[in-house]
Order: sequence, then C-alpha cells, then structure tokens
Amino acid sequence: MRIHLVTMPWQPIELPSLQVGLLHSLLDRTRPDDEVREFHGSLRWAEFLLERSRGALRPGDHVAVGSESIFDGLGDWVFSGVLYNDPEWGVAQLKEYATRRGTDISTATAMRVHAAEFIDESASAIVDDAPDVVGFTSTFMQNISSLALAAELKRRRPGLTVVFGGSNCDGPMGHALHRNHRFVDHVVRGEGEYALPALLAHVEAGTAPADVPGLCWWDGLESRANEESRRTVAPGDIPSPDYDLWQAAIDASPLAEYVHPKLVVEGARGCWWGEKHHCTFCGLNGSAMTFRAKTGARLWDEVDRLVRRHRILDIVTVDNIIDMAYFKDFLPLAADSGWDLRMHYEVKSNLTPEQLELLARAGSVHIQPGIESLDNKALELMDKGVSAARNIRTLRECENHSLTCSWNYLYGFPGERAEDYAPVIDQMPALVHLQPPGGAHRIQLERFSPNFANPALGFHRRQPAEMYRHVYDLPEEQLADLVYLFDTPPAGIGGETEARLKAAARDWYTGHPSSTLVLEQPDGTDGEEVLLVHDRRHGWPHLALGGVLVGLTGASAALLAACVAYGVEALLLLALPAALNTPAQQGNRASESRTAALRAGLEVVRGERMLRRQVLAGAGFNLGSGAADALFVLYATHDLGLPAWQLGTVYAAFSVATVLGVLLAGRFAATIGLARATRICAVVAALAIFLIPGASLGPGFPALLAYQFLFGLAATVWAISMTTTQQLITPPELQGRVAGVLQAALIGTVPIGALGGGALAAWLGNVPVLTGGATVSLLAAACLWLR
Repeated sequence: MRIHLVTMPWQPIELPSLQVGLLHSLLDRTRPDDEVREFHGSLRWAEFLLERSRGALRPGDHVAVGSESIFDGLGDWVFSGVLYNDPEWGVAQLKEYATRRGTDISTATAMRVHAAEFIDESASAIVDDAPDVVGFTSTFMQNISSLALAAELKRRRPGLTVVFGGSNCDGPMGHALHRNHRFVDHVVRGEGEYALPALLAHVEAGTAPADVPGLCWWDGLESRANEESRRTVAPGDIPSPDYDLWQAAIDASPLAEYVHPKLVVEGARGCWWGEKHHCTFCGLNGSAMTFRAKTGARLWDEVDRLVRRHRILDIVTVDNIIDMAYFKDFLPLAADSGWDLRMHYEVKSNLTPEQLELLARAGSVHIQPGIESLDNKALELMDKGVSAARNIRTLRECENHSLTCSWNYLYGFPGERAEDYAPVIDQMPALVHLQPPGGAHRIQLERFSPNFANPALGFHRRQPAEMYRHVYDLPEEQLADLVYLFDTPPAGIGGETEARLKAAARDWYTGHPSSTLVLEQPDGTDGEEVLLVHDRRHGWPHLALGGVLVGLTGASAALLAACVAYGVEALLLLALPAALNTPAQQGNRASESRTAALRAGLEVVRGERMLRRQVLAGAGFNLGSGAADALFVLYATHDLGLPAWQLGTVYAAFSVATVLGVLLAGRFAATIGLARATRICAVVAALAIFLIPGASLGPGFPALLAYQFLFGLAATVWAISMTTTQQLITPPELQGRVAGVLQAALIGTVPIGALGGGALAAWLGNVPVLTGGATVSLLAAACLWLR
C-alpha cells in the first residue's frame, strides 16, 4: 500500500513532527513492503504564505498565529471557512470576540484569504501520488486544517482511507471528531504503535477493525468506538524517529534562511509524579499517565545517531518530566560526549544544585521546571509537592549554571486567598535578578486534569471555551466531547490582588534584563573573611552622587563620605558672621500685608508685557517640566534600567551644567542681547526635555546625560536672563513684590504638573506623559517669541 503521513499547520516549522517520524520508522519495520511518504503541510503553509504575500507574512507570523494564539483559536479559525465551504464563516464571531478581549486578529485575517488555495494545492499534491491511506496527526490547533484537507481529499477520491490520530483524538475527543465528520474513516485514540499496524492490516484485507483497541470506525452509518486498552506501549516498542524526509524538505525550503532547525527526541512517556500526585490543573498525558522510559544508553544512542545524521545540535525532548535515572546514565553520557549540545528538558522544580549542574554540563541550556507559583498555599492546592522556597532556590541555581528557565505564574485555584498572595507580591521586586515568569495567568480548565475529572475540587460549572464558537460549527453538546479547554466561573483571587500580581510579574519581566545580584568572596587580608555583594537589581536605585560613590567605593565608604559632608555643612553654618543675622532695615511699607504686597506686584506684572510673557512662559514651562521631574527617577530606573552609578552621574551632569550656566550667562546675554538670550535658552531647555522620552528609543544613559546637561545649562541662563530683565523693568521699591508674584506663579505650577503627570502616567504610561510634558514646556517657551 501507499501511505501518506501528514502534519498540517500549526506544527512548529523549525521542528520535525515526532509523530510522523515515529510512525514512518514503525511502518518501515512492521510493513516493509509499503511505500511511505510524508507531507509537511505546516512547512508548506509557511512557504505558501511567504510567496503569496510577497514576503509580508513571514515565519514569525506563523509562530504568532500558530503558537502564541492557542488560547484564542486563531490558527484553527484561519482554516474554518475552508472546512465549512463559506469564506465568511466565523468572521463576525471572531471580530466580536476580539473586540471584547482586545485580541489582535490582523495577521490571522491576512492569512485566512490564502487558506482555500493552499488546501486546494495540498490536495492536488497528495492525490497526484495516488495514496491508499492518508494519516493525519493532530495536536492543539491542527484539527481544522487537517479536517479541511481531509474533506477535500475525500471529495476528490471517495475511496481513499483517511485516518486521524494524535493527542486531539484521545478519549472522548476522538469519538466526537469521528462521529461529526463522516469523511474521516478511522480515528486512533491513544498511542499508535500497536493500533496503526493492526488497522492497516484490516484496511488491506477489507475487514472490519472491531478488534483494534480504542479505534473509531464506521459500521454503515454508525460511528463505533472500540473500547480503549489499558495496555501502554512498552519503551522497547517505541521506535526511533526517522527524519530523513523532513531534512530533505527543510533543506530545499526557501524558509531555511528564516529558521534554526532542531531535532525532537523522546526518552519517556507519562509522568512519574502524576502517577502519585496528579497536578490538579494539568491535563497532559490524557489517558496514558503510566510512566515508561527508555534506558539512558538507548536514548543516548538515538541522540548520537540523529546528531551525526542530520548535523544538528539543538535537541528538544518532549518528555513531560525527566526520568530521574537519566542523572546516572543519559546525562553523564551527554556531558562526556564532546558534543556541543543545546537541549531542552522539562523537569521537576525540586532538583538539587548538583543535578542542575549536571544538566548544564550535559548541554541542557533550557529547562521548564514547572515552578507555577511562589506561594506555599497555592502550591499545596496544585498538589505540586514542592515549597515556594525550593522554587526560588531552583531559580537561583539556574542563574548560577546559566540555565534558561521558562515558567508561568498560575493562579485561580479554589481556596486560595488574597492574604496568601500579599507577602509574595511585596517580595517580588527583590527577586528581579532571578529569571521571571512569562506572565501571571489564570488557569483554564483542561480535559483530563483532576480539576476537570473531579468537580468537588471547585469547578462545578464548565462549558467549552468561548473561542471554539468561531472555530467549530457544532452544537455545544458535541463540543463538550470534542474540545480540550473549558471556561468556568473565576475561582481564587481577583480584583486588586489579581491586578497587583499581574503588574508585579510584568515589572519582574521588564526589569530582569538589567538586574544582577552577585556575591563575591575575594581573598581577605590577615586571614579575615570578606564577602562583597554587588547589587544591581532593577528598582533599587541610589540617587545622585551617592550612586556614583556606591558604585566606585562601596556602600560603607559612601555612607561615611555623606556623614562627613553633613558635618562640614554644619560647621560652615556655625562659622557665618553674626552680622548676617541682623534683620534688614524695613522701609515705609513695613506695615503692608502680604496680600497687599502681592497685589501691588501683580499690578506691575499686568502693566508690563514682557513680565506677563515671562510669567506665562515660566508657569507653563514648570507645569510640563514638573510632570517630567515627577517621573524621572522611576522612568530612569524602572523603564530604562539605569544602575545607581549611571543615575548619580546623570544628576551630577546637571550640577556641572548649572555652574557653567552661571559663568556663561552674562557673556551670552551681552553677545546676543538679553531678550534674545531669554528666548533662545527657554526653547533649548524645553527641547532638551524631549530627550527623556527619546531615551526609550536607544541607549538610555547617554540620552539622559545629554538632557541633564543641556537642560541645566539652558535653564540656568534663562533664569538669570529672566531675573535680570525683571529687575531692569521693575521700580526698585517694588522689586520684592514683583519677584514674589513671579515665584508664586512659577513654583506653584510645579506640584500641579507633578501630580497630574503621576496620575496620567498610571493610566497612559511614562513615555506618553513625558512627551506631553515636554510639549507643554515647548509651547510655553514659545510664548516669549510672540510679538
């Protein structure tokens, strides 16, 4: 027989399909006379999009729709119009869904217009090879694209045998898929190593496959589902994958320059922890939880063979949990091999430092330890069998051994409390130097999980996830058997606690790249032990010169220098001549009230056009710069990640610039004129503020350094020129009153700008408010140029 093995979108294009590779190897061994071919539909789809869109839809877009939108069903939706022979099917439903949830569907929409032509060309390519059997493997969002192609194949070749298998076909899902799609002849539920050869023997003989465990098949118009077997595939019967045809396809593909191919290997199936304590939220392993593993020697032989054959060193293991025996056999073999491997492994988060060190030596550069939470109560509700302290230690050891660690913070478990989360959220900023979660996410109810199987755990009400409404044209009672994800009323924390947790996880993620916390133990003098802590954690700033001193001399020396500076300041104040404490001689207006004095000064300002413009320009300028000043330290340390010494240097630049401005103000005004000096410097100072938000576009430290210097220089010259102008215009006896009016107007707008800037930044973010503040300051400075 001629057999076609098909993997459709959205199989990751940089990975071979393990299922296709295993089954190809299995069929070569069990049915050597059959001709086995492969159709790498996901790879072809990415090539098709690149060509048809003239480069607009690239492999990165394939990842965005096929992997990152799994909880929105966008990948399945792309092909739903083809399956239901209606280009508009599901469009209105998705648009309404996306609008409510703020989901970007532009890329998926751009892809959907090409789906029908792709299915047509794929069907032609397969039919041209005249197969007798076409087998589809389906996981996550591969159902709709596979069903669309299967329907087209049966339309063209009604006698063709179509078989489905994969994790989307496990348990009741497989029977629902079969009975709702008449063009699917057979569905293999569970593992295929025993079932597929038995099924092919029946197909070849033309007999009913009533004895194939777990198989769904048509008995006339009735969909039958054979009882599933409790027997699992023994490790010795799991074949080694054959990736030769995948290698040929990707080598010839125009996508070769876009992707970094990796090999997929399998050492074990099932979960040894889940056999004892099934994590309450986890639906992986479906009906095959029993843990089985190849020997370490055999797994290493497979890895060694694949690496040599394909010349690829990146290895992705699909084991849900590493076999602890591999720390004695497989990992030492990998560590001693001389291969520069880059492996991915899923592990439990209670590994010892020595085990993590061995993983790193063996080439495991990326691990997924299932940390899930840093709260002991939540971990207990999950039945994780690990403490929060142990999870943090794992994160620390990953840093020590340069292991990339992927994890998500999960919440939403019945029984969790806000008071359990509060101390964890408060401590998260101190952990910013450790690898952060990808985000904080409310759990979704998964089929096969204890939360799904046992409503007593708190999820009594459930229905198929909303996303399936724009994916399948099926009634809800059929979806309830077909789908993997379910919606339930929110459990556990919510409201302010949920918002704080999400914000803390987000801040951790953004602050981590610029954060380190390193303990150094240099050789001490006279035998004493010395420990040095280099703290460069994001969000822990030391301001101005103090930050520079800490960076150069250490905290103790910097604190001592600060104490000395305060002491010198006190001595200088005590040394001032006593004559300076003599009250100034009061003039004729000694009895005038403060209100009357301000009123008198205001009359002068109202009568002088130049003074009016100075008040307007200065007040508006300080309104905008006040907003910028209020956000500056937070923006510099939180958004840009400036360490203490850089922040201190930035503030020091302002001090240097103000001194320089004092020295140059008189000469500058004498050269170009007092009025012109006032106008030019006001605009330059306002333009300098734009460097603050501009720092987000490039290196932040040089931009903020330039801002403080330009602003300090220009603002100082402007202030001196403005004061000189005021003194020249104002009668001597009214100098104090006019100065009071100007200061009240100028200083009074600063707290208003600061308060407004802080409030708006909480809503809009720092960069938009900083840009707005700079714009206000520039418009105010422009008032001086009015005629």
